[in-house]
Amino acid sequence: MCKEAQIFVSSLAKKFPLLAKAFAEHLQDNNQILPHILMADYCRVVLNTDNTDAWVVSFLEELEKSISLDSDNSVSNLIAVSFVEHLPYADEGHWIVDRGSSGV
Repeated sequence: MCKEAQIFVSSLAKKFPLLAKAFAEHLQDNNQILPHILMADYCRVVLNTDNTDAWVVSFLEELEKSISLDSDNSVSNLIAVSFVEHLPYADEGHWIVDRGSSGV
């Protein structure tokens, strides 16, 4: 288990209060931080959020800022595998996909 990824998902819950509930439930269910499972939980929170919530933009910017081109980076791997891979396909018509393609 990578400490860097654990620290990253923990910091997201502190920085974005709407993720705190998912973080607390995760700890209660698992008695430890499992970064990939928790990041997938965060993805579900974001996908169930209204696209007008300003924190979502800040959250997505935080993820983008945290991605590295280093293929061995645990945080980048976490974001790619457990957040990006859980996003809907372009033809599913979800607002988060439209946001990404319009550059907004």
